[in-house]
Amino acid sequence: MILPRLVGNGRRHEMRDNNHARQAIEPVYHRLRSRTQTLAVDVMMVASGEACGRSAWGSQLPTVQAYWGPLGPDDSGIEFVSAVIPELGSCTPSMAYWYASTPGVIVKPGGLVCIPITVTRLSR
Repeated sequence: MILPRLVGNGRRHEMRDNNHARQAIEPVYHRLRSRTQTLAVDVMMVASGEACGRSAWGSQLPTVQAYWGPLGPDDSGIEFVSAVIPELGSCTPSMAYWYASTPGVIVKPGGLVCIPITVTRLSR
């Protein structure tokens, strides 16, 4: 399995692969402040430990979306890591996507899907 290039500020953790321990770095993701990604939403993400999403306009697929990599030095938004791997094959060079069918995604009532996260930076 090919994973995207890992970008700074990742969190090291142990992974088991064929009974051999190895070091891995979880990729860092971010969401920029916007009309829908407000400071209040960021604070809810910190409190809940989840990043969530719904279907985009014109789509029937609820999706968690985030940009790859850390926030830029002047960006406002939230930066996080997750042990849940994005849906490989549907990501773009700039965006990661998690769908209801992605292993580790939590499906909630009302068309909401979520992934567990650890926030590494909140920028106002």
